[in-house]
Amino acid sequence: MGIVIRQSIKSSLVTYAGVIIGTFNVLWLSPKFLAKEEIGLTQFVVDVSLLYAAFVQLGAPQIALRFFSQFQKDESLYQKFLGFLAVLPLAGLAVFSLAYFLFEPVFAEVYREESPLLLPYYYHLLPLTFFFVYIQLLESFARMNLRIAVPALIREFFLKLFNAFLIISYGLHWITLDQFVFLLVVSYGLAALFLFIYARSLRRLSVRLDFSFFSQPVFRQMVKYGLFVFMGGMGTLLIYKIDALMLSATEGGVGTFGVYTIAFKIAIVIEIPRRAIAQITLPLLTTAWRDNDLNQIQSLYQKSALNQLIVGAFLFLGIWCNIDAIFNLVPNGEVYRAGKFVVLLIALSRLVDMATGPNSEIIFGSKYYKFDLIGLVVMVLVKVVANRIFIPMLGSTGAAFADLLVVVLYNAAKLAFIYRKFGLQPFSSRAVAALLIAGITYFASVAIPLPGRDFYESLVNIAIRSAVIATLYGIMIYLFRVSEEANGLAENLFRRLRRIVGAKE
Repeated sequence: MGIVIRQSIKSSLVTYAGVIIGTFNVLWLSPKFLAKEEIGLTQFVVDVSLLYAAFVQLGAPQIALRFFSQFQKDESLYQKFLGFLAVLPLAGLAVFSLAYFLFEPVFAEVYREESPLLLPYYYHLLPLTFFFVYIQLLESFARMNLRIAVPALIREFFLKLFNAFLIISYGLHWITLDQFVFLLVVSYGLAALFLFIYARSLRRLSVRLDFSFFSQPVFRQMVKYGLFVFMGGMGTLLIYKIDALMLSATEGGVGTFGVYTIAFKIAIVIEIPRRAIAQITLPLLTTAWRDNDLNQIQSLYQKSALNQLIVGAFLFLGIWCNIDAIFNLVPNGEVYRAGKFVVLLIALSRLVDMATGPNSEIIFGSKYYKFDLIGLVVMVLVKVVANRIFIPMLGSTGAAFADLLVVVLYNAAKLAFIYRKFGLQPFSSRAVAALLIAGITYFASVAIPLPGRDFYESLVNIAIRSAVIATLYGIMIYLFRVSEEANGLAENLFRRLRRIVGAKE
């Protein structure tokens, strides 16, 4: 777990620094300078382009991660492998672009009544889709080389700072809404360029297009795997991004989606550690599957699940226990307070996902990767049906409830499948201890009186409540030695602090 810990810490530090920027963007800049409809518009453009990118890339990033180890020792084959990965998405883009032009009247018909603001930006989605495809492919290349910190820097610092600049520029009337959306697309193009430059600097991005590669025995296996993963990627993004499509087409349109977006982004903070750990764990799981090392897989499974639960529960407490004060800090907070229970439901769904460990990554690396596709197809259908039922009843809260329902069902199915096929499971008595500690911390924090609506009173309340949560939760996790990795990191920090203090004396 050494390299996992090092790269995950670096990535998490960068990511959480980016979270500070992102939180400022979400909780203050966006509500201050953008109407809820404009927030919904910009998030719709990003979410739907991500969904389209899953179609266009034809599974190339996942093929890269799964088959990289088979080519890295043969320089000639390695170059041909990268050449194949580079051009594969272009085939998907050609087919997609044709369909995209043909379906413009359908798009207009669906959104003309409830979300007419979307219609002028239909063709902005196509270049943004292209940029997302190569951002994901280049990030996969970095992950193959166990390097995730710099891509996180580009994703979390550059893109969020650029977004802040755009919001301020629009709020001060330096740019129009059309220019805002155009420059948003440009920012992702620049991110793709920076990732390419970084990939070149690793001196492993040596691309050679050679059609003789198609005759390799493993090529058919790669294509077959890529098709399944492509369909699975579509399913995953449909589960998580279909809310943009469905909420924007219902009563309230992109305005309702704008409220949902603010609440969703508050809640989604808790899954950042999971993303960081998963990025670096997946190549190690793939190698363990290649060596058929079930003991290593079980170790990664339980350690990842436990540490994700500990961090996720801590962040969940920090968000939910402070949620009323958080909305007091948001400009036009009464408009967005309607998303309070969206925060709760989305945060719970991400906590469930973290607590059950790298289920998808384990299945992804095994010979049973097709199960993930079957499960995703079923869950997409469940999500669509659940949204159709609950969105008319509860609005954006209904979409969040559907999300929680799907995440619980999907993770339960993956847990059962992994246990049945491999005898592996992520839970331990330490996970129960972490949950009990989280429960005790919650009841201690809610004993603190809620603030009024005053901005500074709310800031003080957040500071006090957060200090109580961090102190109580951290001390109990450490004293009861719930996680070896957490205690090791804490003790290493204590040693460094003692050295610093000793040096000053």
